[in-house]
Amino acid sequence: MLFCSNEKIHLSKGCILKPQNKLMAFKVYNSDDREVLSFRRKVLAQWKLKMFYLLRLPSLAWWGVRVEELEDHFCVVSIPHNYRTKNPFGSIYFGALAGAAELPTGMLCLQAIVGRGDVSMLVTGMQCRFEKKAKGRIRFQCKQGKEIISTIDAVLQTDTGHELSVTSTGVNEQGEIVALFEFKWSFKRRTR
Repeated sequence: MLFCSNEKIHLSKGCILKPQNKLMAFKVYNSDDREVLSFRRKVLAQWKLKMFYLLRLPSLAWWGVRVEELEDHFCVVSIPHNYRTKNPFGSIYFGALAGAAELPTGMLCLQAIVGRGDVSMLVTGMQCRFEKKAKGRIRFQCKQGKEIISTIDAVLQTDTGHELSVTSTGVNEQGEIVALFEFKWSFKRRTR
């Protein structure tokens, strides 16, 4: 936590004055923070990610979903077209695509929260549009990390819930857009 004085509001250091004249501190997101770097290493270490999948998201382990890249402002996840993900029409089942599409948005949300406070996150809505048949390895990417970080900042500053719509774009091996998913995330600071 950061120190805040009663005379001044230090937004750059992460302090604000709450409407009830109580001071509240929060940790500013830093991509070089030890906890953020540790989170990235765990996510990119495939065996640790597989253990997380088996414990928390077993369908992603079954489908063979991989996190290929995770940076501050973007995440790339891939899903193969195989006997576990196929539908009767020769493409990837839409449920498997939805699961893989949600993961890059969720990873960016988790990365923005890690080590900064107790924030709950929940998908409250989803829309999708399919452009082509999903065949081969499909890569979903989300590039809205900055927006997610600023939404988490707002949640930690104001102590109120916020919603954010985040887009995940699925691309096939030829670089063609296969599907567009939009997830509405809801964030709220947990009270003990």
